[in-house]
Amino acid sequence: MSRLSLPHSLVVFTDGAIRPELGASGLAAVVSDASGVVYGWWAERAGRLTCNEAEYAAVLLALGRLAGVGRRSANLELDFLCDSRVVVDQMQGRAAAHSPALRQALGEARRLCAAFQRVSFSHIPRRRNRLADALANNAVEGSGTENCAALWEFISPCSPGSRALRSGAGQLAAVEQLAIPPAPHRSRPAQGWLGSLLAQLRGSRRWRPG
Repeated sequence: MSRLSLPHSLVVFTDGAIRPELGASGLAAVVSDASGVVYGWWAERAGRLTCNEAEYAAVLLALGRLAGVGRRSANLELDFLCDSRVVVDQMQGRAAAHSPALRQALGEARRLCAAFQRVSFSHIPRRRNRLADALANNAVEGSGTENCAALWEFISPCSPGSRALRSGAGQLAAVEQLAIPPAPHRSRPAQGWLGSLLAQLRGSRRWRPG
């Protein structure tokens, strides 16, 4: 697969899905440019989280992976589009995080944002977040993107992401294939979920702190 160059400005769609009955959550982040060309995505299954924790975990997943491009991250401008009012309002400083887990997630997200030239957060309706939503729900069910034909409609055939999705690769050389190791398919308590996620990120050979 040929290597692609990341544009200076990226749009990042994130979403989290939860299945309390399965003791599992799904995290997804989709990276595109302003014109809608998809460069890649990450979709991972995680343990038991609340809805807001899963939304934050998806944001942290994207920030951690994009920070992993090294020195180039300092030149990146990121526009996060999320359908979670809680995450957007807290990241914009318009609302406070009251639970210890969300306060910790908010602090870590802000720390990671410092690695980039600019990071913004905006709220979008769920209908505009359909790809990240589908990937997160697919991940929580434990299925790979190669088995989710319904996702194909979201990717233009001319997009760099199209071939990766259809082949089940899941991410492109454009983002250096920063795949995180598969999460254990078992339940784990919500307490300490952020520490577990960060340990997983830092365990990657491509992790570089912001």
